[in-house]
Amino acid sequence: MHFVSSQEHCKLVDATRRRFDRFVFGLYGLSNVDREVIRDTLATRAPYGSAHEFAAAPPTQQTVEAFARRMESVLHPLFASTQDRVTVSQMTGGQTAWRFLRVSMNDMMQGPELPTGMLTALGDATGASVVRYVASPGEVYLAILAQGRYWTQTRARTLAVSLLRSGETLFPIADDLEISAG
Repeated sequence: MHFVSSQEHCKLVDATRRRFDRFVFGLYGLSNVDREVIRDTLATRAPYGSAHEFAAAPPTQQTVEAFARRMESVLHPLFASTQDRVTVSQMTGGQTAWRFLRVSMNDMMQGPELPTGMLTALGDATGASVVRYVASPGEVYLAILAQGRYWTQTRARTLAVSLLRSGETLFPIADDLEISAG
């Protein structure tokens, strides 16, 4: 009889789960975006303790960086033809309940001081999970509640699209450009 360690067992279970996911995703012809939504939903909403813990835990530095990269990957192709560059970077805010990002065009100089108190107070008062502050055309600050459920790749993609669709003066793109979250 062959015994496997708990670590080997976890690796086998993960490998089996990945094969099963690939099979089901392929069977239903799901796109990469569909797959991302399903993975993120299961990671934050599944009826297991680990999902609840992940959903409520503060995002790691790696998670925040991946979120910023995902936002950039959605925004960048829209500006490639104009040679404009969108940058998403983490800002320090001193708050533990919120994390802050800066979205800017063409590495513009940072505008006014980050109003963390105003952003967090507004978020707390309204029950929002994301608060936007347009500092100037081409620069917006985001305050995002520091819980894993708000830092998924799906949330990054939909937040990037919502910035484009919001009508704010952040991004100078053609008025007739249609943006879709799907």
